[in-house]
Amino acid sequence: MEDPPPKDLALEDTVALRKRGMAVSANPVTGYNPYDTGPAAGAHPARDTAAASAKRTDLRKLSEWIRVQRQVEVLKKKDGDEDGK
Repeated sequence: MEDPPPKDLALEDTVALRKRGMAVSANPVTGYNPYDTGPAAGAHPARDTAAASAKRTDLRKLSEWIRVQRQVEVLKKKDGDEDGK
């Protein structure tokens, strides 16, 4: 036969704690957790920053710049051929 628990070691419920003016939280702090200090799992820090999105290259502008550079090279070759004749 088990002995009943001592009455002086009984747990108080949250209603009794609130009546006494003590703060009651649903998730009490249990201690230091080193896993809470780093970035979230699966996070991509470089992709999440505003600076990384500001450095993105507009591919349409890049394509236009490459096209213009090729035209300049073609024009330079034509001017070089005409001067040599």
